[in-house]
Amino acid sequence: MPSKIPPVWWFLVLFVVTSALLVGLAGLSIICTTHNWDGGFEQAEYRLTFSDRAGRPLEGVELLVTDSAGNPCPAYPISDCLPGNPLRSDVNGQLVCRHVRFGLEFGGRAYRLLWVIPIGETAPAFRCRFLLRGEEVGACDYRDLALGANRAGDVLQSWNLEHYVSEVEKAWGLQQDLLAGKDHNRDGNVSPAERAAWNALVDAYGEYRDRKQRGLPLTEDRRFRVVQRNIVLDSESATAGETAH
Repeated sequence: MPSKIPPVWWFLVLFVVTSALLVGLAGLSIICTTHNWDGGFEQAEYRLTFSDRAGRPLEGVELLVTDSAGNPCPAYPISDCLPGNPLRSDVNGQLVCRHVRFGLEFGGRAYRLLWVIPIGETAPAFRCRFLLRGEEVGACDYRDLALGANRAGDVLQSWNLEHYVSEVEKAWGLQQDLLAGKDHNRDGNVSPAERAAWNALVDAYGEYRDRKQRGLPLTEDRRFRVVQRNIVLDSESATAGETAH
């Protein structure tokens, strides 16, 4: 009589076949779903209202934008967050800031492993930090500013391109430096945040130079999506807290 195949061999064969099938499917999913993508943050006007937990407006809350490593990010993605022009809430706790989009700002390559698991490059991360009397009392991801917010339609606002480019040059150096390199903090590594900021600022400078050469107005009306957000901060705390309220 022929000898029986030990059960362990059946398990081994099943394991090998299953593994080969999964590897094949994974490879096929990568081939089928790999794509290049590009995009940018929405052109928006953020109308933020800060209050404490008792509902009282907080005057003097300053907005500071950094990358994921904590490096300051002037002019992007908050376009009017410029050196020498701190953004602070008024007596009613209100602060208005904008993101101006001049073109494609970032992109990359991505795929879905087994058609389900997203893998690849994503949009760069920026951190909005809220300071009160020099102490950080709240923070959130830039992309979270619009989450759970009220969208109050669109608004036309005048934007002075010449002033913006002039302030960007102060923050990023001379024009040749702005156009020559992306490594803003000079650490020898171009982060996704630096690359996105560089793309946006070079597009802005290109539009400025084109309009100036053609004799077109350097101040223009732009349409912004209005985003209203109430942010509750712990004004007594000197530590960071999420502003998801």
